[in-house]
Amino acid sequence: MNCTDMKTFQQITAITERLVNTILVDQIYFSRYEFQGICHQEFIILLPHTNKQFITEAKPLVGTVMSMYSHFRHKLYYANEVRQSIRKGGIAFFFRCQPDNLLYINSKANYVALSSKLSPERVFKRANEALEMEKQKIKAFSDGAQFYLDNGNYQLCAFMLHQVFELCYRMVEIVIFGKEKLSHSIRNHHQIALAYLPQLKLVFDRNDENDMTIMELLDSAYLSVRYENGYYITERQLLYLVDRSQTIQELVEEACGDMLEAFGAALDKVTN
Repeated sequence: MNCTDMKTFQQITAITERLVNTILVDQIYFSRYEFQGICHQEFIILLPHTNKQFITEAKPLVGTVMSMYSHFRHKLYYANEVRQSIRKGGIAFFFRCQPDNLLYINSKANYVALSSKLSPERVFKRANEALEMEKQKIKAFSDGAQFYLDNGNYQLCAFMLHQVFELCYRMVEIVIFGKEKLSHSIRNHHQIALAYLPQLKLVFDRNDENDMTIMELLDSAYLSVRYENGYYITERQLLYLVDRSQTIQELVEEACGDMLEAFGAALDKVTN
């Protein structure tokens, strides 16, 4: 692991020791990289899949450890789900969980994130294939939204637009983080992705009251349109969301493409 200075190294060491003494851990990785001008420093904490400790129990304990180090981000996953993700093309995990980034491994760990049998080229190929599949899903829902708008069915148009936004955020999360957030809340997805893609405030600005009202209206479409009959949205609001949906599609496709390109460049260093 390459650290920038002694202070950073000491902090990383202290965090690792506290984590190991606080929760059951399989592996801990530290990843430092730059993307679109922003430097990210992250702990990837892999937990054993055991009934002795669930991830929901570990999260607040890890949060307490990390509370003194706000300049570091951290993410918790089960070790087996990370390995499965890598096999399916989870290239973000592949590069974050490289041996050079390993801080700690439990001698009793059941899963090692990276298997020697995993081909970097195959992971990269599957990552690109997965990205194209996500793009196709987004386009299908976007076409559906336009169809229902043209036919005056505003409720179903709003539902389709909700799916467009959710899938866009999902694509970002899969490519950049390695795993999507299991949530239908656009607000939650936006908050998570914004830390990595600040330009997403062009889609919804948290300081803009109108944007937050529109986001709430979009969020309510998922459940209201599916299970209720009282959902209401105006044509003007829909047109605003259609415009924002085009903006987010362009932003995330460019960002995900840039990230895969960066992974491809890193891949050359790994294999050469």
